[in-house]
Amino acid sequence: MLVPEGLIAYSATKAAILSISRSLAQTTKGTRVTVNAVVPGSTLTEGAKNFLQEQAKKDKLTEQEVADNFFKNVRTTSILVRFISHFIFPSEKLTIKAPNSSLIPFVSVGINCFESIS
Repeated sequence: MLVPEGLIAYSATKAAILSISRSLAQTTKGTRVTVNAVVPGSTLTEGAKNFLQEQAKKDKLTEQEVADNFFKNVRTTSILVRFISHFIFPSEKLTIKAPNSSLIPFVSVGINCFESIS
């Protein structure tokens, strides 16, 4: 199964983000504008951490063994085959001025940073 059960809406929004980003990239081709999308896979959120801890206790395994089993048996289409952790700098903003733009003269972008863990 390409889309994990229970994650249809989540996967659809990821597909939409990629589609819009690709369309914007094609629209701005040949200009000095670059469009990218960062759409990470399974992220080590508090909920994922709780899942790993609870499952490890229940199955008498380490959290790493639970994570390995999760990607082997449940999230089988994962390309990274591991959780990534994230940290956010909510106060950091990047302001971009688009020259000669009457539609969107200023754009504020939040900065999300992703760190891969093994």
